[in-house]
Amino acid sequence: MQMDTRKKVLQFTTVTLAIALQLYRFLRRLLNARFEKRIMFGSDEMVWPYEVSTGIDSIGSAPFPTPEQKRDILYNNAARFLRVNR
Repeated sequence: MQMDTRKKVLQFTTVTLAIALQLYRFLRRLLNARFEKRIMFGSDEMVWPYEVSTGIDSIGSAPFPTPEQKRDILYNNAARFLRVNR
């Protein structure tokens, strides 16, 4: 039983890492194309709402966006799009 649980955890970790690497590659391509003012973080996560913070953390901990690009992706672009006063 323990081995089955370890195998599942390893599979989940591998899939999560693969998704994170794909996200970083895609994000880097968008930023290199100068789309930082057009990217908005969003989620339709309703089953595990606490996972939204995982997505936010993945943007926040990415090594290559500047702090300004991270603020744009996580807040400023959506605020401008939705015409939210700051």
